[in-house]
Amino acid sequence: MAKEFPSYNYVVIGGGSAGCVVAARLSEDRTKTVLLLEAGPTDSDMRIDIPAAAPVLHGTRFDWAYKIEPQKNACLGFVNNSFPWVKGKVLGGSSSINYQGYVRGHAADFDSWESQGCTGWAWKDVLQYFIKSEKNQRPEYSESKFHGTDGPLSVTDQIERTPFARAFVDAGKELGYNEIDINDGKSVTYTVNHFSL
Repeated sequence: MAKEFPSYNYVVIGGGSAGCVVAARLSEDRTKTVLLLEAGPTDSDMRIDIPAAAPVLHGTRFDWAYKIEPQKNACLGFVNNSFPWVKGKVLGGSSSINYQGYVRGHAADFDSWESQGCTGWAWKDVLQYFIKSEKNQRPEYSESKFHGTDGPLSVTDQIERTPFARAFVDAGKELGYNEIDINDGKSVTYTVNHFSL
């Protein structure tokens, strides 16, 4: 006799930041069932809650342990000129092991996906969902056309800028870059990251 498996209205593949938000939103309808599948373990390791502990988690069971292809003009200080590409394999995804950084990506990437046939993936289409999912903590972003304040995903800036972070931003200013919002879709700048804390 064949074993019966439960059925679900929705199956979300990947329990990273986006997958968790999608699953949470779908489960708001109590008449529907949602299954969230994640290849890695839960995020119960206490080091995941400490952004500064991120390097300790790289290359562990929480990481897919990808390496980029060997480079001719980059990664010269690494074995075979190949650098680890840290990608989370844990509930919470890469945000759990990358200092809890929150970077949406560049608008041109989304527009490129749509031009290749991914209808609905243009920046103008996905921005509304970024805004809806975000609960940005910066008071000056409360009226921003790029940020939300009522979503389930808490987003904030670095609490205190280290001397290194201040020097990095100042160096960008010396090169003629303005310090702008890294998540406005045009993120070619020198600035500090946003975090999903």
